Amino acid sequence: MKTSNWFILRNNFFDDEKEVVHIDAWETDSGDEEGKTIAKIHYGTLDVEYIDLRAITDKYAQAIIRDTVGRMSDIKMDEQTQTNLTKLLNEFDDDRNFIGEDHSADNDFIGEDY
Repeated sequence: MKTSNWFILRNNFFDDEKEVVHIDAWETDSGDEEGKTIAKIHYGTLDVEYIDLRAITDKYAQAIIRDTVGRMSDIKMDEQTQTNLTKLLNEFDDDRNFIGEDHSADNDFIGEDY
């Protein structure tokens, strides 16, 4: 019983220019066969673009695609966390004092009883 349309699937090619990961597939284990891209995952949106529509229902392909999207999502989350941490650290000087404006004079309510 055949469980997948492909013998080998790989997700190790990232197109830097287009910012997509290619899901490449081989139908046999022959070294003579040229692999074909069956899907692309766009880094910015994590949208999957299916080149070979069989990949939509192929369990092996879907497992690789889900895993790849998950890993890409983790990378994006790590990048966002690093960006936020850098912004936060930039709010402090070398002595770990908050670098901010003094807004105490802006408050008309200081010292008044209510």
